Amino acid sequence: MVGEELAVISQAVELATKIRGVAEKSKDAETMVLIAELQNALATVKSETSALVNENLALKQQLEPKQAAASQPGSDLQFRDGAYWYTTPAGQSDGPYCPRCKEADNRLVILSKPGDQFVGLFKWRCPQCDKTYT
Repeated sequence: MVGEELAVISQAVELATKIRGVAEKSKDAETMVLIAELQNALATVKSETSALVNENLALKQQLEPKQAAASQPGSDLQFRDGAYWYTTPAGQSDGPYCPRCKEADNRLVILSKPGDQFVGLFKWRCPQCDKTYT
């Protein structure tokens, strides 16, 4: 997409150069000044667009490792207390996540606490695979 914009800007610069040549033949000073201003403006736009393209590329390169890590669920998980836990960027703990679902299906399923009738029988239950953890 950006390459298309740069091509259009290059075409505009070429057209302004051709028009300037025509204006020089007619010896119209005012037209030549306006065309020179147009060429300067187009050169500025082309330069700024190129800088934005470079900045965009650098930002994409910075983002790639983060996207790769995010596409692999559980890459930042830690196993403790019989379940998986995720530490958020703010340093807070999130979880627990079901070890069976993570290891067998590579899915992150948060474990739920038991209902009143099951307190003391288990600590967590997975709503996906129905496995209980003590």
